Amino acid sequence: MEIKDNNLAINYTNFNLNISYFQHRAKAKTILFLHGLGCAKDDFYGSLENKDLGNYALVGIDFPGCGKSPYPENARFNIDDLTTITGRVIERLNLEKVILVGHSMGGLVGLLLAEKYPERIEAFINVEGNLVGSDCFFSRKVTGIGRGEFIGKTFQKYIHQVKINTNKGLQEYAKILKKYSSPAAMHDVCPSLVQYSEEGDLLKRFLNLKQPVQFIYGSQNNRLPYLDELKNSHCRIDEVSNCGH
Repeated sequence: MEIKDNNLAINYTNFNLNISYFQHRAKAKTILFLHGLGCAKDDFYGSLENKDLGNYALVGIDFPGCGKSPYPENARFNIDDLTTITGRVIERLNLEKVILVGHSMGGLVGLLLAEKYPERIEAFINVEGNLVGSDCFFSRKVTGIGRGEFIGKTFQKYIHQVKINTNKGLQEYAKILKKYSSPAAMHDVCPSLVQYSEEGDLLKRFLNLKQPVQFIYGSQNNRLPYLDELKNSHCRIDEVSNCGH
Protein backbone atom coordinates (compact mmCIF):
# COMPACT_ATOMS: atom_id res chain seq x y z
CA MET A 1 0.00 0.00 0.00
CA GLU A 2 1.39 3.37 -1.00
CA ILE A 3 1.31 5.81 1.89
CA LYS A 4 1.06 9.51 1.20
CA ASP A 5 2.45 11.85 3.83
CA ASN A 6 0.99 15.33 4.25
CA ASN A 7 2.43 18.50 5.74
CA LEU A 8 0.76 20.99 8.04
CA ALA A 9 2.27 24.46 8.55
CA ILE A 10 1.91 25.70 12.13
CA ASN A 11 3.26 28.88 13.68
CA TYR A 12 4.24 28.25 17.27
CA THR A 13 6.08 30.74 19.52
CA ASN A 14 7.63 32.43 16.47
CA PHE A 15 8.71 29.10 14.93
CA ASN A 16 7.30 28.09 11.56
CA LEU A 17 6.78 24.37 12.00
CA ASN A 18 6.15 21.85 9.25
CA ILE A 19 4.37 18.87 10.81
CA SER A 20 4.35 15.68 8.74
CA TYR A 21 1.31 13.44 9.11
CA PHE A 22 -0.67 10.69 7.43
CA GLN A 23 -4.43 10.66 7.33
CA HIS A 24 -7.02 8.09 6.30
CA ARG A 25 -10.39 9.77 6.09
CA ALA A 26 -13.59 8.12 7.24
CA LYS A 27 -16.88 9.21 8.76
CA ALA A 28 -16.45 7.25 11.98
CA LYS A 29 -14.38 8.24 15.00
CA THR A 30 -10.75 9.29 14.60
CA ILE A 31 -7.77 7.37 15.99
CA LEU A 32 -4.79 9.67 16.53
CA PHE A 33 -1.41 7.97 16.96
CA LEU A 34 1.39 9.59 19.02
CA HIS A 35 4.84 8.00 18.79
CA GLY A 36 7.54 7.56 21.41
CA LEU A 37 10.92 9.17 22.03
CA GLY A 38 13.05 9.13 18.88
CA CYS A 39 10.38 7.24 16.97
CA ALA A 40 8.11 8.35 14.12
CA LYS A 41 4.63 7.97 12.69
CA ASP A 42 6.10 5.10 10.64
CA ASP A 43 5.40 2.92 13.69
CA PHE A 44 1.69 3.18 12.91
CA TYR A 45 1.64 2.78 9.12
CA GLY A 46 0.40 -0.78 9.65
CA SER A 47 -2.91 0.59 10.93
CA LEU A 48 -3.71 1.70 7.38
CA GLU A 49 -3.72 -1.94 6.25
CA ASN A 50 -5.74 -3.25 9.20
CA LYS A 51 -9.21 -4.19 7.94
CA ASP A 52 -10.67 -3.92 11.44
CA LEU A 53 -9.80 -0.21 11.42
CA GLY A 54 -11.14 0.46 7.93
CA ASN A 55 -14.15 2.43 9.19
CA TYR A 56 -12.07 4.68 11.44
CA ALA A 57 -10.38 7.89 10.43
CA LEU A 58 -6.65 7.35 11.12
CA VAL A 59 -4.08 10.06 11.75
CA GLY A 60 -0.42 9.77 12.72
CA ILE A 61 1.95 12.69 13.24
CA ASP A 62 5.69 13.24 13.58
CA PHE A 63 6.63 15.43 16.52
CA PRO A 64 9.13 18.19 15.61
CA GLY A 65 12.57 16.66 15.11
CA CYS A 66 11.14 13.21 14.47
CA GLY A 67 10.20 11.47 11.24
CA LYS A 68 9.78 14.03 8.50
CA SER A 69 9.00 16.98 10.77
CA PRO A 70 12.07 19.27 10.90
CA TYR A 71 13.35 20.66 14.18
CA PRO A 72 13.92 24.44 14.19
CA GLU A 73 17.53 25.39 14.75
CA ASN A 74 16.93 27.45 17.89
CA ALA A 75 14.10 25.39 19.35
CA ARG A 76 14.17 23.86 22.84
CA PHE A 77 10.85 22.03 22.91
CA ASN A 78 9.69 20.14 26.01
CA ILE A 79 6.68 17.92 26.74
CA ASP A 80 4.36 20.88 27.22
CA ASP A 81 5.40 22.23 23.82
CA LEU A 82 4.69 18.88 22.14
CA THR A 83 1.30 18.78 23.83
CA THR A 84 0.38 22.28 22.67
CA ILE A 85 1.64 21.63 19.13
CA THR A 86 -0.38 18.41 18.92
CA GLY A 87 -3.41 20.30 20.18
CA ARG A 88 -2.93 22.75 17.32
CA VAL A 89 -2.85 19.82 14.88
CA ILE A 90 -6.11 18.48 16.34
CA GLU A 91 -7.71 21.89 15.92
CA ARG A 92 -6.33 22.56 12.43
CA LEU A 93 -7.41 19.15 11.13
CA ASN A 94 -10.75 19.60 12.92
CA LEU A 95 -10.50 16.20 14.58
CA GLU A 96 -13.55 15.27 16.64
CA LYS A 97 -14.45 12.15 18.60
CA VAL A 98 -10.76 11.30 18.92
CA ILE A 99 -9.41 8.04 20.33
CA LEU A 100 -5.82 8.75 21.36
CA VAL A 101 -3.16 6.04 21.09
CA GLY A 102 0.11 7.10 22.70
CA HIS A 103 3.25 4.99 22.92
CA SER A 104 5.94 5.66 25.55
CA MET A 105 6.62 9.43 25.49
CA GLY A 106 3.54 9.78 23.27
CA GLY A 107 1.56 8.25 26.13
CA LEU A 108 2.48 11.18 28.35
CA VAL A 109 1.55 13.66 25.62
CA GLY A 110 -1.71 11.75 25.19
CA LEU A 111 -2.48 11.96 28.91
CA LEU A 112 -1.96 15.72 28.94
CA LEU A 113 -4.09 16.10 25.80
CA ALA A 114 -6.90 14.02 27.30
CA GLU A 115 -6.93 16.39 30.28
CA LYS A 116 -6.81 19.47 28.07
CA TYR A 117 -9.37 18.49 25.41
CA PRO A 118 -12.06 16.38 27.13
CA GLU A 119 -14.66 17.63 24.65
CA ARG A 120 -12.71 16.30 21.64
CA ILE A 121 -11.02 13.18 23.06
CA GLU A 122 -13.37 10.30 23.80
CA ALA A 123 -10.92 7.60 24.89
CA PHE A 124 -7.22 7.13 25.58
CA ILE A 125 -5.12 4.01 24.88
CA ASN A 126 -1.81 4.20 26.73
CA VAL A 127 0.83 1.89 25.21
CA GLU A 128 3.46 1.71 27.96
CA GLY A 129 3.37 5.47 28.34
CA ASN A 130 5.30 7.14 31.15
CA LEU A 131 3.46 6.93 34.46
CA VAL A 132 6.21 6.81 37.12
CA GLY A 133 9.88 7.73 37.43
CA SER A 134 11.13 4.21 36.77
CA ASP A 135 9.69 4.43 33.24
CA CYS A 136 12.53 6.81 32.33
CA PHE A 137 15.05 4.07 31.56
CA PHE A 138 16.64 6.00 28.66
CA SER A 139 15.49 9.60 29.03
CA ARG A 140 17.12 9.80 32.46
CA LYS A 141 20.49 8.91 30.94
CA VAL A 142 20.06 11.53 28.22
CA THR A 143 19.24 14.18 30.79
CA GLY A 144 22.57 13.56 32.51
CA ILE A 145 24.57 14.24 29.32
CA GLY A 146 25.43 17.71 28.02
CA ARG A 147 23.46 18.81 24.97
CA GLY A 148 26.52 19.29 22.77
CA GLU A 149 28.06 15.98 23.80
CA PHE A 150 24.82 14.11 23.15
CA ILE A 151 24.34 15.69 19.72
CA GLY A 152 27.98 15.26 18.69
CA LYS A 153 28.84 11.82 20.08
CA THR A 154 26.38 9.98 22.31
CA PHE A 155 23.47 9.88 19.87
CA GLN A 156 25.44 7.96 17.25
CA LYS A 157 26.75 5.58 19.92
CA TYR A 158 23.20 4.97 21.04
CA ILE A 159 22.06 4.15 17.51
CA HIS A 160 24.91 1.61 17.22
CA GLN A 161 24.02 -0.02 20.55
CA VAL A 162 20.38 -0.35 19.51
CA LYS A 163 21.27 -1.60 16.03
CA ILE A 164 23.42 -4.53 17.21
CA ASN A 165 20.69 -5.80 19.54
CA THR A 166 19.14 -9.08 18.42
CA ASN A 167 15.64 -7.83 19.22
CA LYS A 168 13.79 -7.20 15.94
CA GLY A 169 11.81 -4.30 17.35
CA LEU A 170 14.97 -2.53 18.51
CA GLN A 171 16.58 -3.07 15.13
CA GLU A 172 13.63 -1.33 13.48
CA TYR A 173 13.92 1.44 16.07
CA ALA A 174 17.58 1.90 15.12
CA LYS A 175 16.59 2.38 11.47
CA ILE A 176 14.15 5.15 12.38
CA LEU A 177 16.69 6.81 14.68
CA LYS A 178 19.33 6.81 11.96
CA LYS A 179 17.01 7.93 9.19
CA TYR A 180 14.89 10.54 10.89
CA SER A 181 15.51 11.67 14.43
CA SER A 182 17.08 14.93 15.55
CA PRO A 183 19.41 14.38 18.52
CA ALA A 184 18.73 17.97 19.59
CA ALA A 185 14.98 17.31 19.74
CA MET A 186 15.54 14.11 21.71
CA HIS A 187 17.84 15.77 24.22
CA ASP A 188 15.62 18.82 24.69
CA VAL A 189 12.49 16.88 25.60
CA CYS A 190 14.09 14.43 28.06
CA PRO A 191 14.37 16.66 31.18
CA SER A 192 10.64 17.45 31.14
CA LEU A 193 9.84 13.81 30.41
CA VAL A 194 11.75 12.77 33.52
CA GLN A 195 10.32 15.57 35.66
CA TYR A 196 6.74 14.76 34.72
CA SER A 197 7.32 11.05 35.38
CA GLU A 198 8.85 11.67 38.81
CA GLU A 199 6.76 14.59 40.05
CA GLY A 200 3.62 14.77 37.91
CA ASP A 201 1.51 12.18 39.78
CA LEU A 202 0.79 10.69 36.36
CA LEU A 203 -0.63 7.34 37.48
CA LYS A 204 -3.30 9.06 39.57
CA ARG A 205 -4.05 11.52 36.78
CA PHE A 206 -4.34 8.68 34.26
CA LEU A 207 -6.86 6.84 36.42
CA ASN A 208 -8.76 10.07 37.10
CA LEU A 209 -9.37 10.84 33.42
CA LYS A 210 -13.03 11.21 32.55
CA GLN A 211 -12.63 9.24 29.33
CA PRO A 212 -12.45 5.42 29.09
CA VAL A 213 -8.81 4.33 29.37
CA GLN A 214 -6.81 1.28 28.37
CA PHE A 215 -3.22 0.29 29.15
CA ILE A 216 -1.28 -2.00 26.80
CA TYR A 217 2.10 -3.50 27.65
CA GLY A 218 4.49 -6.08 26.23
CA SER A 219 4.80 -9.44 27.96
CA GLN A 220 8.52 -8.83 28.48
CA ASN A 221 7.56 -5.92 30.72
CA ASN A 222 4.98 -7.74 32.82
CA ARG A 223 6.65 -6.60 36.05
CA LEU A 224 5.89 -2.92 35.70
CA PRO A 225 5.39 -1.69 39.28
CA TYR A 226 1.91 -0.25 38.74
CA LEU A 227 0.26 -3.13 36.84
CA ASP A 228 -1.52 -4.46 39.94
CA GLU A 229 -3.00 -1.05 40.69
CA LEU A 230 -4.17 -0.72 37.10
CA LYS A 231 -5.67 -4.21 37.14
CA ASN A 232 -7.63 -3.33 40.29
CA SER A 233 -9.02 -0.18 38.70
CA HIS A 234 -11.58 0.56 36.00
CA CYS A 235 -8.77 0.68 33.39
CA ARG A 236 -8.79 -2.03 30.75
CA ILE A 237 -5.47 -3.93 30.65
CA ASP A 238 -4.09 -5.90 27.71
CA GLU A 239 -0.78 -7.74 27.33
CA VAL A 240 0.87 -8.29 23.96
CA SER A 241 2.64 -11.66 23.93
CA ASN A 242 6.30 -11.99 22.90
CA CYS A 243 6.67 -8.22 22.90
CA GLY A 244 8.87 -5.65 24.61
CA HIS A 245 8.42 -1.92 25.01
